[in-house]
Amino acid sequence: MLFYPVVDSIAAAPTTSERLAESDHLINRGIYKDAEVILGEILAIEPNNSAAIYQSGVIAVREGRLDDGQIWIRRAIELEPLRVEFRVALASVYQFKGLFTEALQEYQQIMLLAAKDDVFYKLARKESRYIIATENAKKGDYATAAELFTWLVDEYPDDIRSRYSLGVAKLYLGKIDEAIIDFNAVIDLSPDYVDVYFALADVYYKTGRIPDSVETMQRLLNRGDKVPSEAKQRAQIKINLTEAAAILEQGNAEDALAIFKAVLLIDPANQVAAIGKGRAEIELKEYDAAIITLGKVIDRYGKDPAAQYYYAIAQIRRGNMDEGIQKLYVMKDDITQGRYGEMAQHEIDVLARDPRYRERISEQMINIARERLASDPHDASARKILADDYARKGDLVNARMEYDQLLAGDENNLLFRVMLGQLNEGLGDYGQAIDHYARAVALTMDSSLAEQGGRMLLLTAARRMYQEKNYTQALELATRARGLDPGNPDILFMLGMIDIQLGRTKEAIDELSMLLQMAPEHVGARINLAFSLEQIGREEDALIEYQNLLKQKELGDEYRMMVVDRVDVVERMLMGLSGSFSYSLGVTDNVSLSKHKESDLRSDLAFNMGYNYKDENGVKWRMALSPSYTSYHVGQYDYFNSVSSLSAATSEWYGFKFNAGLTHNLSRGVLDQHSLMESVSASLGGQRSLYLPVVYNPTGLKKGLATVSINLARTDSENIATPALSAYVTAINLSLNQSVGSSDSIEASYDYSISDNKYNQGTDYANTSYGITLGIEHAFQAGIVGKAGYSYAKILYGYPDSYTKYKQYRTNDHHGLDLSGSYSFRGRLRFYVNLSLVINQSDLPVGFSLSPQNVIQGQQSFSLGSYNATTLSTGMVMGF
Repeated sequence: MLFYPVVDSIAAAPTTSERLAESDHLINRGIYKDAEVILGEILAIEPNNSAAIYQSGVIAVREGRLDDGQIWIRRAIELEPLRVEFRVALASVYQFKGLFTEALQEYQQIMLLAAKDDVFYKLARKESRYIIATENAKKGDYATAAELFTWLVDEYPDDIRSRYSLGVAKLYLGKIDEAIIDFNAVIDLSPDYVDVYFALADVYYKTGRIPDSVETMQRLLNRGDKVPSEAKQRAQIKINLTEAAAILEQGNAEDALAIFKAVLLIDPANQVAAIGKGRAEIELKEYDAAIITLGKVIDRYGKDPAAQYYYAIAQIRRGNMDEGIQKLYVMKDDITQGRYGEMAQHEIDVLARDPRYRERISEQMINIARERLASDPHDASARKILADDYARKGDLVNARMEYDQLLAGDENNLLFRVMLGQLNEGLGDYGQAIDHYARAVALTMDSSLAEQGGRMLLLTAARRMYQEKNYTQALELATRARGLDPGNPDILFMLGMIDIQLGRTKEAIDELSMLLQMAPEHVGARINLAFSLEQIGREEDALIEYQNLLKQKELGDEYRMMVVDRVDVVERMLMGLSGSFSYSLGVTDNVSLSKHKESDLRSDLAFNMGYNYKDENGVKWRMALSPSYTSYHVGQYDYFNSVSSLSAATSEWYGFKFNAGLTHNLSRGVLDQHSLMESVSASLGGQRSLYLPVVYNPTGLKKGLATVSINLARTDSENIATPALSAYVTAINLSLNQSVGSSDSIEASYDYSISDNKYNQGTDYANTSYGITLGIEHAFQAGIVGKAGYSYAKILYGYPDSYTKYKQYRTNDHHGLDLSGSYSFRGRLRFYVNLSLVINQSDLPVGFSLSPQNVIQGQQSFSLGSYNATTLSTGMVMGF
């Protein structure tokens, strides 16, 4: 509290002034009795001496007699209403007593009396802002509170109280990282401020950053003698409890129990240690000891959710089924139990699926409930048992009907509102769910229950937005819900699913990993985590998650088959054989690539086999062989082709991935042995993933994950039948592929190549080309994918053209449009159809003509002259 020395040198006689100064000196030294004697003597002579009255009030406050102090100081103000320092002291007393409205009024009066450059004016303005900010925080308006605390921090950078309060407000707003920054700033400003260390450690612990939590407590201990012994003990206990909890989660219950016992020897009343001890005893199957331990916690602290839950579990494991199940039933219907109520419901569901307990749990209660309803249809408790049984069995329609009847009899019942919200949510009727949750929040007077209801309301609204594919709005709502309850598994799962849809794979991995630390049996989270890890190239981690899934008894047959397939695929990606068969059939209206169109029907049968290996350095090696047979049905041009390659790709290194490869391509005519083309290519490239602004934006997300890659290739092509088409080709490709949500992706690339003839023949074909390709892909439901693409290339030929008797250079513009669709069946079989339109425009005619066989033998992408061609093809690919 703020008290200022007051010596009245005007109104009092010199002797009185000297005695006031003496009493003020004694007060500052803490010698209150002697000061009171002096002040009593002064007041006996001058009963209205405001300075003596004020000092009497200061003594009363410092001795803890706040009410007396308030009376004395108010009396001093009544005598001298304009003495600002008196009002500052009174406002400080009000603050200390929690009378913030009165304190605020007093500070506002001070600002009216004092000049703006006066120290008291500045003090009153600061304290007023702090009180207003604090009152907003109490009302749950953390945004306004944070704004006011931010002003205080900007104005008073060294004010640890304001910065600490700003950190707390940001916690409630879900701005965890910013809150951590503010708490660390408080520690930097005041390293001996003990409370902030514990607050920061709690934030780290609740967000799963266990090492940081322990390190924060260690920082406090490192302050040495500057830290009170009580705080040191608290810090050491917190370190021990944090480490014990981590050890217990790792399955080492024996060592965890030893730590919990050691803490209880130091602090026998430590509730967290006692509950931890009970949990460890359950894990060690010391059920009698656990019942005693947790029973004492319940007796001492009342309805502690964690103690009640683990007490019920201990009773069930001990064989006291009736008592344990009864406890769980009570908990699951009590909204104040939070996540432990959900855990109780889960435990009941697990027991109900066990044939040994199903009848015991369900039938007896249902029969009794039906009998009671038969005699009294208005028996709410019996109807609730029946409604809960329907909900437990998954009959949400009947459960909702029963709860609707319950609500009709008690419209202000908070539990009925919440249950109807959950049932409607389960039925996908999110509008009704939101309405019930909102009414439940409005009904409760308990701030903690209102906060929990707000979390449920936000989460349901996020699910509704997710269902409507408004993923950015869903992300905003789910993020706000997480700010209210950072460790809630349902919120983390929702965030993970939303981020997957938005293409934020790394964020989804973090959220799903945190969820699985709390709920290892969550099948949906583990499946999506495994898929996401596989997607970003972390095959080893994905394989671990798939194998963990196969250990779960609750995994359904359909999911199990899918996971077995993924394990097989991932194992072969890491080391093993993979392959596929493919067949395609296509018709083109211009096989000769000239103005004189000739159509043909082409079929391809291909077999692809590859061996994958990932070495200890994270380099992925692949050796591949792809023999194929091509037949042009009209022209009878049949070819046997083979492509063999060796490639290597690195894992991510400082954000980059690199690749290199060698490829040998051979094409030989089956009927014409002189039809032979052979090429060898070497390539080198790299890629990096980063978030970039999106152009095509169906999700509303401002940025999307993009992969930028660059590749350089050099090809030596030899054509035996047509030497003029033999060439050296150097090509550079720069491409961008960006995921826009989980259903869409866009791609763009720039290509530059130089092709030069190997022999004196074929100078007409030597060229430099550059072009762009644009494409968009959309995944529809049920494995259907559509894709559209456009390409343009400018071809500048390098030598004068033979048609102009080697006087002019040829220039071509090449346009391409592709439309395709595919359908995948269980990931192993894919059917596709593709329509391709090509338009080639040349500024010069062609002085010679090539037969379709010459064009096919040349394997050229472009012909010299102007032409257009349309190709329609369909086929299938089967992997194994």
